[in-house]
Formats: sequence, structure tokens, C-alpha cells
Amino acid sequence: MPASAAISPPASVSRAPARRRERWIAAVVFTACAGGLALGFRLAPDPSGLGTHAQLGLPQCGMLAATSVPCPTCGCTTAFSLATHGRLFNAFHTQPTGAALAVAAAVMVWISGYAWWRGVSLAPLGRRLVGPIAVWTLAGLFLLAWCYKIVNVLNMQGAT
Repeated sequence: MPASAAISPPASVSRAPARRRERWIAAVVFTACAGGLALGFRLAPDPSGLGTHAQLGLPQCGMLAATSVPCPTCGCTTAFSLATHGRLFNAFHTQPTGAALAVAAAVMVWISGYAWWRGVSLAPLGRRLVGPIAVWTLAGLFLLAWCYKIVNVLNMQGAT
């Protein structure tokens, strides 16, 4: 072997730090999603569709108190909690965004758990989720869910 030939480490050695990093990232995602789902399950969903967040020590929604119109996230904690209790229809009826976040968290527990176990990268999924089409689609769905919540709250106020 000539002295000028480059010596490189075996592929398995050069991949080890990357695999460790991928596993660490997957473990963080898994822990965050599983922890959020566990917290949502621990909360008792407020029957009014609003106010479950008060169990976390958070104040009443300032926008709702000032204008009688819910903010974009009003009802998300309640819907998230309903979804963790297996009441998906009620969760989507309460606040579609909160229900979708709970479903997404549950899916990510499985995906990140697999990635953690196998050392697979979550980067390809992340790149798809942060692309312009995905971001604009999610923003549009978020606005539609907010409009839906406004209509529900105004209907509840009109019924009383």
C-alpha cells in the first residue's frame, strides 16, 4: 500500500456518532410527545369545551374575556385531553386543531419510538413537514378550525 493512500475508518465506525445523534433526537421527540399525551390524559376535559387549561394554572383567555370571541387556540387543551381519553369525535367537535395535535402526537410517539429503537433519522419526515406546501396547508386548516370554534362559541352564547 503506498504511503500516500488515504486511510479511512470503516463505515460502521463513521456512522456510530450519527446514529447516536439520531437516537438522541428521536428520544427527545418521543419523550415530548408521550409526556404531552400523558399530561392530556391526566386532565379532566371541561364539559363546556373551554377552560381545561385552568387545571394547569393558566389564566382565562384574555381575548374571549374581552371580546366574547375565542382566540385561535381556545378549546385546544380540552380537545387534546378529550382525544387522549379516546373521545375523538368530541375532541374534533370541540376544537379540530387540538384534536389533530393529539393525533399527531400519538403518531409521532410511534414514529419516534421506532426511530429511537432503530437509530433511523427523523430528518426526511421533518423536511416534508416544514416545506412550504405543508406549512401553508396547516396554516389554512388552523384558520378554518378557528372559524369553526368561533361559530360554535357564538352559537353557545346565542343559545343561553
